Amino acid sequence: MNKSRIFQIVGLVLVLIGLFALLSSFPDNTKTETFTIPSGAYFYRFQAPLLYDGEVHGNFTVTAGDPVKMMIFTEPEYKKYEQTGVAVPIFTTSGSSGTFSAKEAGTGTLYMVFAHTSDAYENTTDTQITYTLSGVAITFLVPGIILVGAGVAMAVLSRRFRRAEIASAPPSPVATDVTLFKDQTPPGSQP
Repeated sequence: MNKSRIFQIVGLVLVLIGLFALLSSFPDNTKTETFTIPSGAYFYRFQAPLLYDGEVHGNFTVTAGDPVKMMIFTEPEYKKYEQTGVAVPIFTTSGSSGTFSAKEAGTGTLYMVFAHTSDAYENTTDTQITYTLSGVAITFLVPGIILVGAGVAMAVLSRRFRRAEIASAPPSPVATDVTLFKDQTPPGSQP
């Protein structure tokens, strides 16, 4: 197998892998989970690792027990909430059901926290949540662009190698023992 063919095949493989990575860089990840908040001063949290320019949105429903308070925190605010019980959420709502949405520029982790409302500490609460994480996965986007670029470069190089192979090939041998007759009629036949 010649060099141009190898570069062509490798280039095609790199482009295909790069395109797969590019398509994977825009995921929507939907999850549904059911959880229980025990009685007492407890809360339940979900981590939402966000992609670049990411968003988390969804809904919740209390399936058994009292209404809940739902809050979404950035990582620094969640650490405050975890230590002191007091912090500033970027989103908050309460009730037996609801919808939520929060967007964060850049990357990071959002924390979705479910807690008892102030008058329901003595009861256990069962809740179901469905949420979707979306954004741009830089970890797939950048390698995808690099792989597609490398694949295209390999294809261009394979074309150049092919042209060089053709240009450097020895010319076809010229037949020197051939005589050209002006009269094209075979000998012994009449014109």
